[in-house]
Amino acid sequence: MTAIENKSLIQNIMEARARRDHASFIAAMADDFIWRIIGTTPWSGEYVGKADVCERLLKPLYTQFLAPSSITATSVLVFPELLLLLRSRTW
Repeated sequence: MTAIENKSLIQNIMEARARRDHASFIAAMADDFIWRIIGTTPWSGEYVGKADVCERLLKPLYTQFLAPSSITATSVLVFPELLLLLRSRTW
């Protein structure tokens, strides 16, 4: 997948998530992708693979939301080996 295709995919996923549609987000995850959360929050760390992300990150994270929230991409930056997503969340 090219950088432009990756950017388009992420933009489409974020548009769906803004509508609280998580299906395309889960479907787009590769079985071997890595999600890293920097910092020292309880969620900081490395999650390896779709199953790990869904089980150890998303499932417990979503159970903590008392009200529906939406996440909106504010910027999607694409480099040859990296895609960086800046986002905001509303409750």
